[in-house]
Amino acid sequence: MAEQPLADLLREAERVLTASGVWSPREDAEALAAHVLGLTDKAPRPEHPVPEAAASQLRTLVGRRASRIPLGHVTGRARLGGIEVTVTEDVFVPRFPTELLLRWGLSAIEGTKDPVVVDLCTGSGAVALAVAHARPDATVHAVDVDTAALECARRNAAERAEAGDRPVTVHQGDVADPTLLAHLDGTADLVLANPPYVPLGTELLPEWGRHHPRQAVFAGADGLDVIRQVIACAARLLRPGGGLAIEHGDAQIGVVPGLLAATGAFTEAEGHRDQEDRPRCTTTLRRAVPMTTTSTAGEAGLAVLRGELDAIDDQLLETLRARVEVCVRIAEHKREHDVPMMQPHRIGLVQERAALFGADHGIDGTFLRRLYELIIEETCRVEDLVIDGDATGRLPGSRADRGDAS
Repeated sequence: MAEQPLADLLREAERVLTASGVWSPREDAEALAAHVLGLTDKAPRPEHPVPEAAASQLRTLVGRRASRIPLGHVTGRARLGGIEVTVTEDVFVPRFPTELLLRWGLSAIEGTKDPVVVDLCTGSGAVALAVAHARPDATVHAVDVDTAALECARRNAAERAEAGDRPVTVHQGDVADPTLLAHLDGTADLVLANPPYVPLGTELLPEWGRHHPRQAVFAGADGLDVIRQVIACAARLLRPGGGLAIEHGDAQIGVVPGLLAATGAFTEAEGHRDQEDRPRCTTTLRRAVPMTTTSTAGEAGLAVLRGELDAIDDQLLETLRARVEVCVRIAEHKREHDVPMMQPHRIGLVQERAALFGADHGIDGTFLRRLYELIIEETCRVEDLVIDGDATGRLPGSRADRGDAS
């Protein structure tokens, strides 16, 4: 069979990929050539002779990449943290910026012997497997909710174990499940997550918007649906001083620290920029919650909850005060336009809705019913005040009543 110089094939591939709008045509052409030639650990030499069959295969793969299928999905392989994993079209392709998340995570457990590590939204399992490769003493758990992703992760875990790395345990589970990995509560040294974080409706390049599974990319109207769940899960799993790293999009660098702070469970968050100087991940540590003397694990858990509730107490008061201020404006509008005021009998309806919400989300129904009852009672009280000519709407116990700065 006739052979062709690789240099000629690379120039041809680069032209095709450039015309299709691929952002790194030369690099992708070289990566595809290395894949076809089996040169996974070194770049192909331009003078390398390419057999006709291999040249034909390269052109086929270039055509697929030109249709904007992600490079990892074209080759079926991706590298992260010094290892290579299988990547199917059912999982998110590990990207170079995720090396930042991995590097921070490894540094966070550098002085920890036999660390326990959890990788949430694991996808192909690349992050978890890279940790296990770098830290043979680590016990690593990888979690995903998607069945197809789990199949890919388990296959990769088996391959890495055969290569000599410590086995990683792959779990099917939802980060929104409050019982997920409950046996690890308060013991994990590190939680890593590269969750979906793109807001629904966002226009993306075809590689991400058309050729990636939607559940691995999009996460609600603001892109934060899964990140919120990751934060709550990590707060439960991590030991005091344990590290958390979450990958996210550019616009969320200023939002994620606020979500972390709102829990009261973490120290001050730090944002990190990737190799292209773009905001890419946020890291923090699990706060050490002051513990009272306890005699059982149950009492210890209650002490942790009390500490976290204390931290959000002011936020709750501010939220209720804001609700009352809205009630004032609504009541004034009703009085001006002769609209009937809120009737106390609606409390029962709100209680019923609260109970259903609690049942759906595993929240104590009695607590929710009472909270909603207080809000409705406050609405009625404020409307009475407006009718009587006093529209202060000040909530007892708010910052204003305590003399604090608002």
